[in-house]
Amino acid sequence: MDPKVVYGPVVGNRWVQLVAGVVAMIVISNSAKGVSSILAGYGAALVAAHYAGSFEVPYYVAAIFDITAAVLALFLLRPIVRRRIATELDARLAPARA
Repeated sequence: MDPKVVYGPVVGNRWVQLVAGVVAMIVISNSAKGVSSILAGYGAALVAAHYAGSFEVPYYVAAIFDITAAVLALFLLRPIVRRRIATELDARLAPARA
C-alpha cells in the first residue's frame, strides 16, 4: 500500500516518507519484540512475587497505561488530525470559492 495514501492525510505529504520509514523500522524489529515479550513476562513475574504472588499489580499498571493511551488519543491526537484535515479541506475548497 502506498504510504502517501495511508499517512498523507495525517502528517502531510512532506513527512510521509519519514513516517513510512519509522513504521517500517518498527515492523522490521520483530526480534526485539520477541526479546521484549520474554523480558516483560519475567518482569511481571518478579512484580507478582514481590506483591505476595498476586498478578493484580501488573494488571493495574497495564490498565493505567491503556487508559493513558486512550486519553492521549482522544484529547491530543484527535484535535491534531481534525485540524490537519480541516486545513487540507480548506485548501482544496479555496479555488472553488474564488
